[in-house]
Amino acid sequence: MIMDKIHKKALNQCRRSLVQNIILESEFGDLIKEKEIFTDGMFEEILANTSRRKKVIQLLDDLQRRGPDAYNKFLYCLENSGHRNLADAIKEKEQKIRYPNQQPVHGAQHLQHSVSAQQLQSPDLLSNMNSSQSAPNPLSNMNTGQSAPNPLSNMNSSQSAPNLASSGSIVASPSEEVQDITNRKEVQGNSNFQRETGYNEDVRMDVADHINSGFSNPLSGAESSRSSSSSGLGSYNIRTDPKGIVLIINNINFVSNNENRHGAEIDQERLTEMFSNFGFEIRFHIDKTAQEIEETLKYFSKDEQLLEVDSLIVVLMSHGNNEIILGTDGGSKNIIDLITLFNSNNCTSMTGKPKMFIVNACRGDSRDKIFGKTQPVDVHYTAHTDGPISRKPANSDFLIAYSTFPGYVSYRDDQDGSPFVKCLVEVFTEMAHLVHVSDMLTEVNNRMAESHNQIPNPTSTLRLKWHLM
Repeated sequence: MIMDKIHKKALNQCRRSLVQNIILESEFGDLIKEKEIFTDGMFEEILANTSRRKKVIQLLDDLQRRGPDAYNKFLYCLENSGHRNLADAIKEKEQKIRYPNQQPVHGAQHLQHSVSAQQLQSPDLLSNMNSSQSAPNPLSNMNTGQSAPNPLSNMNSSQSAPNLASSGSIVASPSEEVQDITNRKEVQGNSNFQRETGYNEDVRMDVADHINSGFSNPLSGAESSRSSSSSGLGSYNIRTDPKGIVLIINNINFVSNNENRHGAEIDQERLTEMFSNFGFEIRFHIDKTAQEIEETLKYFSKDEQLLEVDSLIVVLMSHGNNEIILGTDGGSKNIIDLITLFNSNNCTSMTGKPKMFIVNACRGDSRDKIFGKTQPVDVHYTAHTDGPISRKPANSDFLIAYSTFPGYVSYRDDQDGSPFVKCLVEVFTEMAHLVHVSDMLTEVNNRMAESHNQIPNPTSTLRLKWHLM
């Protein structure tokens, strides 16, 4: 038995607060042991970590593998050890995940208060108020032969069309889940309607751009795909829950002569919290040798769950040089070779789906400037390579977010993690509901260049826009 997926999400979304506030050498730790969430050996291993932060991180990682009862026992321990606020935060996250559309309808409450007693006696008004609160599905008229109202008929010329199928074709009525048109100016079409009519579900178009392009009649799926791709207006259609899987490989402690990467656990926490909030499932692998890195990714590329998600993110954090990533044993693997494990030849489950690799590691020993307490992640390594660096171009639908330019170091602070990850999380958190991933990485470049004298180096073979929210 494994922990409920929603419980895992709730814990991951509160992970940063938990890591910052939990102290195991306290009443909380006594309750954890009393409730037998972990075996004696597991709990001793958790306590053997050298810092409070690392103890809590391992506890949270192990917790998700302790079965369905572990979640409620964990909440009990929080509530009865002076951490009720943390328990309440987790429960609140759980409710938001289970019922994402459950929000107080202030407008409806105001309407009820403003209706007079005389008006409430009106049969017509009572009938309307007792009906379902949700708007009727405009597509339901399609089977009755009735014409659905034209959503564009009452719009001013300056307004954007409120509805568009994922292929870029205008649908006769609004979709069931309307997104923020002011910020994003696009919505997802009804998936059943698209399947029945053969529309391409791989792309969607910005509404305003579609209208400005002059298209007034629905296009066929193939025509729509070509039009959106050639004009640069298409977007990957992310519909699944979870949206995708984030696999994090984080090498912190090295058994070779390489310096340990203190502060890397902070990067992991920041990424975990952010991507969990975006609706991704998170998986961790800590301190892997070079061979274990390759085996982990090979195994993951064959995971059947990849068939059930619309996107994939892999985070590699370690020492490195150019296209080389180091294992904790000092061995190395070529990053491009690892990425191609997920191309259409090797990972058919992800064909046509967006895939991002975030690589936080040095790519050489050059540096623009050393500032503050920040130290380089790594120095130049030439030994233990697996052969010449691959120069083959990556396949389509890949985005590789390198933390630094080829030949340069990538900085990390022992107390605050790496500026690249911190900046990426800040930008993505601020802008994910407004723009797509490539634009956000451009802003990361801008902020890193201005504040840290380090320039990241994203490289992309994405065909379409990728929105995380």
